[in-house]
Amino acid sequence: MLKSILGDPNVMTFQVPSFLRRKANPKNVVSIILGGGSGVQLFPLTKRAATPAVPVGGCYRLIDIPMSNCINSGINKVFVLTQFNSASLNRHISRTYFGNGINFGDGYVEELISHSFLSNICLFATDFFEIKLVKEIEPALKKQLVISTVLMTVGIAIVSWIALPSTFTIFNFGEQKVVKNWQLFLCVSVGLWAGLIIGFVTEYYTSNAYSPVQDVADSCRTGAATNVIFGLALGYKSVIIPIFAIAISIFVSFSFASMYGVVVDALGMLSTIATGLAIDAYGPISDNAGGIAEMAGMSHRIRERTDALDAAGNTTAAIGKGFAIGSAALVSLALFGAFVSRAGVTTVDVLTPKVFIGLIVGAMLPYWFSAMTMKSVGSAALKMVEEVRRQFNTIPGLMEGTAKPDYATCVIISTDASIKEMIPPGALVMLTPLIVGIFFGVETLSGVLAGSLVSGVQIAISASNTGGAWDNAKKYIEVKYYFTK
Repeated sequence: MLKSILGDPNVMTFQVPSFLRRKANPKNVVSIILGGGSGVQLFPLTKRAATPAVPVGGCYRLIDIPMSNCINSGINKVFVLTQFNSASLNRHISRTYFGNGINFGDGYVEELISHSFLSNICLFATDFFEIKLVKEIEPALKKQLVISTVLMTVGIAIVSWIALPSTFTIFNFGEQKVVKNWQLFLCVSVGLWAGLIIGFVTEYYTSNAYSPVQDVADSCRTGAATNVIFGLALGYKSVIIPIFAIAISIFVSFSFASMYGVVVDALGMLSTIATGLAIDAYGPISDNAGGIAEMAGMSHRIRERTDALDAAGNTTAAIGKGFAIGSAALVSLALFGAFVSRAGVTTVDVLTPKVFIGLIVGAMLPYWFSAMTMKSVGSAALKMVEEVRRQFNTIPGLMEGTAKPDYATCVIISTDASIKEMIPPGALVMLTPLIVGIFFGVETLSGVLAGSLVSGVQIAISASNTGGAWDNAKKYIEVKYYFTK
């Protein structure tokens, strides 16, 4: 059982700092197995339900009794295996058995988590790989997306075969169209794999492991201007393959099942959203953890590791945005089809002056919206900087660390800006269709919607990838020229 525990890929290590550390003797190792609740099996290590890892009578007797027996007994390594990773248990172990004069020599407590079966097929892919080196972070995340896509493809095929009839009828702008179940399966699958292609392309253009981001970092040698030029060029170039992937998926799905095929195409692109959100969430968490470690004066090695996770998190954040943008384009197209069908617009003729004017105005709207949001962020940042300067100048002892800053005012600035500054962009999005439709008619509104859809996809992908590339270029420069010295 000790071998299976030591080979478990899900290991969280609590290590007491020490200068010298001898190799652990297997005879000085003990295991403590705690369950996760009543009737819960500690699969795969036990067949019977184990004792729940919860405090009994307000005390952690189930862990304290065996742990206290290990003190001064020659035991220098303790494994605690639980069904669920309890935050209260972690806090109790760290407070009670690390520091306060109670340590197991050079040993440490490791908590291993036995995972229950996950009903979500996407999250199943998160248990495949163990990360030991910094360079393995992003490849492991990429493999999780691939595994999730493959598993979802198999699951969609099974559902299409079992749940759908062999043939069924849908309406294609007033006309009936016969669709087979295998055609609908292809509509979902093409969206699923188009999303994976978008994720791979986004990773290539935003990860500091590849040449595009490294070129952006290298451009900083000649100043900020060339860095801006290289970053914008990277973002514009990163649009090419995702747009082709979206276009091909639209063509295939529309050919098989009309607008309904486009809808399930978007559903397929979002079917791996569980894995996408899972690998996306830890980036900001790692960044904030690194900031806390730096402010707490912890080891520089900790900051290096959190920076590596943060860099991977920037890439995964861009990947998640790519999935969202691609699926939003497909859903917007489906909604556009519903609009023209309901409004009785049979064709959107760009040679008609009203439609062409709508196309031009609609293509401009994403830039107008982006300008408003960027200016809002800039003004909020300016207010924050001015407030920080005011506090440094007016609060005695703040620079020396003997006085506390006024956090409340900074929080008020951020929250007020996040609410007030987004009112004009939101009004732009909501009022434009109403004004155009009322004063200029449905044909012009069709052009506005089509133009904003086409233009918005381009600017969204380029802006997302440019920001991720700039952020990771900064990380690349820090690692190459600072941490290596």
